[in-house]
Amino acid sequence: DVTAAPRRGFRATIMQLGRNANFVTLSSLLGSRDTERLARVAERLGIPPGQLEPLRPWLASIRLSLNSMAAQGFESRSGDDGIIADMTRVAGKQLGYLETVQEQFEIFAALRPAAEKAFLMAAVAQVEEGPSGGLAELVTAWSEGDTNRFDRQFQATLSGDLPELRNALFIDRNRRWTQRIARLMKGAGKALIAAGAGHLAGDNGVVGFLRAKGYRVSRQ
Repeated sequence: DVTAAPRRGFRATIMQLGRNANFVTLSSLLGSRDTERLARVAERLGIPPGQLEPLRPWLASIRLSLNSMAAQGFESRSGDDGIIADMTRVAGKQLGYLETVQEQFEIFAALRPAAEKAFLMAAVAQVEEGPSGGLAELVTAWSEGDTNRFDRQFQATLSGDLPELRNALFIDRNRRWTQRIARLMKGAGKALIAAGAGHLAGDNGVVGFLRAKGYRVSRQ
């Protein structure tokens, strides 16, 4: 499990890194048109717009995405990471992480204001597009085993105004994870490593970086 790091101090980390300082409101960081768009999609997802006001744009974006996924029938505990974590604990296996919650959120917190806003408005646009949009297409491509199609669709969701996000949230993290996996591979025994699908496909995914290091990676 590389993404669901230990939850100890989770709320404190959110409060520290995900809220605006000095009583700055989210709407004050957006133009009037974007504020109106945000309010409409928030209400569609059952989020009172006022709940988003204290949040930094990156955290508001995550809130929208989680609610949107829930509205489409996805459950966070139904993901592979949660299932594998539960199985690991039941089996008495050692559970480790490639990064911590603190490290994850520090990536978002370090984004430039323009990139944060682009991240939020991308989430708004996805909700406006509806369930037939990006997420549904990604799920279909992955469930059919079409990794090339998945990669094309995934890259399309992070194009345009989001190159900084693509580098910070995926490419740079994939490189760090690859280094940690390479160190793990030098040890004894066997390891099961689970990563989100967006981190696997393409030349800049974990699989691509492992192959570039000389590892043979095959699909079972």
